[in-house]
Amino acid sequence: MSLTNPNDVLAAVGLKPEEGKVWLESWPLSEKSFVPENLFFLKDDYVSEACRTLKMDDEARRAFLEALPAFKNSQALQRLAWHCHYLLFQRRDAQHTEKISSWPMLPGVGMFYAFIFLSGLNHARNIHQKLGIPEAITLDTLSDLQLWIYEYRKKNGIWGFAEKGWLAHHFLGKLFKLGRLQFLPGNFAHDFHVFRHSTGKHLILAGENMCFRRDGQFDGADKTSDAEGKWTAGFEVKDDHISGHPVSPHGKALPERIKLPASEWLEILKKKSPALTIHIPATGPLLHSDCGASLQQAVEFFPRYFPEYGFNALTCESWLLDGQFESHISPSSNIVRFLREFYLYPLPNADDKQTFERVFGRNIEDIKNAPQDTSLQRAVVKHVSNGGRWRMGGGMLFPDGMKWGGQVYRNE
Repeated sequence: MSLTNPNDVLAAVGLKPEEGKVWLESWPLSEKSFVPENLFFLKDDYVSEACRTLKMDDEARRAFLEALPAFKNSQALQRLAWHCHYLLFQRRDAQHTEKISSWPMLPGVGMFYAFIFLSGLNHARNIHQKLGIPEAITLDTLSDLQLWIYEYRKKNGIWGFAEKGWLAHHFLGKLFKLGRLQFLPGNFAHDFHVFRHSTGKHLILAGENMCFRRDGQFDGADKTSDAEGKWTAGFEVKDDHISGHPVSPHGKALPERIKLPASEWLEILKKKSPALTIHIPATGPLLHSDCGASLQQAVEFFPRYFPEYGFNALTCESWLLDGQFESHISPSSNIVRFLREFYLYPLPNADDKQTFERVFGRNIEDIKNAPQDTSLQRAVVKHVSNGGRWRMGGGMLFPDGMKWGGQVYRNE
């Protein structure tokens, strides 16, 4: 076997050439720097110390240490591990790192990518230190590695890690965990238009040619079409007016077209506009006060450490933002209190996959077999049993005048 020939290495680790073709072009880039004796991140001392730094529990640390022999006994695994480490944390070339989601899982070595990200611990810490970001935020952000190792075991029954594209945000200094929630700068993906009135009120208008059902959801959402009741939105901006179909803060597009005086309304968000994305890690209860503190920290954190990134909205897309929960679970529940703070909007092709995974831990083929151990599980089962469908939803918050706990957008 030649370590300079990627096809030889791929074959040795159990991959077919087509599975590893994502690495073929970049393979020579890491060749000169590969020295087996210098693979610091595959040494027991480094692994143990890195796990301690990230405050991993004993079980997760053992999972790493017990997986190490597979690397020590395989030069091919060592060569491939160095290549991935090099692309992510030494070369840091977007041309290659953007492909990380397509990097294949290795048969029989489920922890492979967990080691790759552990190898980037000091790189991530250096990025944060140069920006002046407190160490506590750094380590809290990177602690997601353990969470996803456990998630892999929950789904597959063995230790492993598969969320390569997601954790790249954490270890490359793009995503930050600030208290209960995580935040990722990006661009808004949908053709909604958000306007702010001179009084501070906000309004979302649907984009041109968006197609909705009579219930205000996108036609085709939750795999349901409405042949008779569907309608198509229009949108127009003129010198003296803006016209379009509003989206209710409850997350439904309305069929009645309205006209707004252009002199009173300013567009602050549209497709591809900067928007700070909110993510909700599965780290425990979604306490209302914790979320409020996290959001307040975010609107102060990004202007301080990333002043070049200006954003007019924070957005979140999650199963937790399905407005139907308001009719099916207690208004005092964490979920309802959370979603009521947002200006909700519908999502195209929204489905119930995430709902079932988060509520039951897996997809449920027959709702009659779903567990009903919690009030949330019982509510989800009851709605489906009565012919209903769950779906993901989107929500917005606006940093200007944000008042967590005030249900601002419901009261405007």
